[in-house]
Amino acid sequence: MDTYVITAGTPSHDSLRHQFFEPSLQRCEPVNWIHHQRPSGSNPRGDFGCGNWLEVMRWKLECAIKASRMLPEGVCFVLSDLDIVWMPGAFEELNEYAKTGIYAMCENDQAELNAGLLVSRNTREFHWLLHHCLAYMHMNPGKHDQDALRATA
Repeated sequence: MDTYVITAGTPSHDSLRHQFFEPSLQRCEPVNWIHHQRPSGSNPRGDFGCGNWLEVMRWKLECAIKASRMLPEGVCFVLSDLDIVWMPGAFEELNEYAKTGIYAMCENDQAELNAGLLVSRNTREFHWLLHHCLAYMHMNPGKHDQDALRATA
């Protein structure tokens, strides 16, 4: 089963991507990586909680929706933030999780979901989740992707 890793970033994410994400990804089993990059001139910063950060979070979900439309149905879809460091074997394990449904990492001991890592087969149910998270953010100004995931899931 093919695995697709989908990321989205602004120039403020470039050092994370180049120094940590990419080298760790190269140590893992082969995956298909699709990265959406906002150009320097017209994009807001994506720094956590600052400036136009919410706009960047909505854009990240829009990129994920676009990718889900392009990819074959049923492939393993990994939506990842760029601050994740991958370990060898990670995608084999995530592929197994995706067989049973939609997986999200936990934020804390209360098991609040974190939108920094979502894993699923590319299915209608996953498309529904992405669309509803984006709609939640549009209908609830000031809410971010974690809020949307927790409210939608």
